[in-house]
Amino acid sequence: MKKNVKIKGHIIAWSCYLLLNLLLAIYQRSFVRDNGSGSLFITLFAIVPFIFCFYIGYFIRNKSSLKIFSVIVLVFALFFIVVLIASDTIKFVPVLLPKTISWIAMGGLVNIFEDWLKKRRDIERLHKENTESQLATLRSQVNPHFLFNTLNNIDSLIHQNPNAASESLVKLSGMMRYMFKESNFKVVPLQKELEHLENYIALERLRLKNDNFVQFEITGDAGNKEIAPMLLMPFIENAFKHSVDSTIENGIEISIVIEEASITLHCSNRYGFFDDKDKVSGIGLDNVKKRLALIYPQKHQLNIDDNGEVFEVELSVDLS
Repeated sequence: MKKNVKIKGHIIAWSCYLLLNLLLAIYQRSFVRDNGSGSLFITLFAIVPFIFCFYIGYFIRNKSSLKIFSVIVLVFALFFIVVLIASDTIKFVPVLLPKTISWIAMGGLVNIFEDWLKKRRDIERLHKENTESQLATLRSQVNPHFLFNTLNNIDSLIHQNPNAASESLVKLSGMMRYMFKESNFKVVPLQKELEHLENYIALERLRLKNDNFVQFEITGDAGNKEIAPMLLMPFIENAFKHSVDSTIENGIEISIVIEEASITLHCSNRYGFFDDKDKVSGIGLDNVKKRLALIYPQKHQLNIDDNGEVFEVELSVDLS
């Protein structure tokens, strides 16, 4: 809690308390006809010692302040007793002592509450900063290595099919723009995420030997739905990275189903010739699992099945 906000809060609280006592005193004199309690000024002034007691308790924070508090209380108690004895009002001690202790305890409780509130806000702020830092790190680890292969493929197309090379460059430009600009936002339109995937798959098709190697289908309407950027890409990227020779058919099957408040990705790829250092599950999938846990806790379901020949992923995300 900022210092000026805290001070303003105390001023407002005490102003309200004094105003309430003033109104109560006016009511007693006007309707109850209690004229034996002195003037309104004396009534309000009698609250001052209790305010002092409140801040004695409020500023107790450690052992050193406790020692200072003990000395102040001792001096205050002695002075208080001397005044009571001199004014022959010692009989009010049983009434005033519990009130004094209550105000001191109240000050201590307010202090504890403010410290707890400050620590809670600090923890929330640190958690938010840590989450944003993790997400930025995880996004930056999405594998962009296909870029080099794509540039080589486009270079080959320039002489064979200039129009196809130009279209591929436009798709690549759109992908780069999305990865370095749009992905900085917490959420993006689902339609943009799907266009990014379509561009990626189109560029990967340039190196395939069989046009039917990849089956890709989107069902449903993206509408105004939003999703965390680059969330689906690692699964599809993983399928292309770890797949069999592209001469076969249906080597990679990708389907995306969009429903009213959710999206489901099904992605499978055939593999089987990788050594232990290049397993299908890698850092990309570990990262996306962490992102899902951070962004969509309790709002996603991820199933991964690996039978040694086909690696299959099914991800459902609640976008509501």
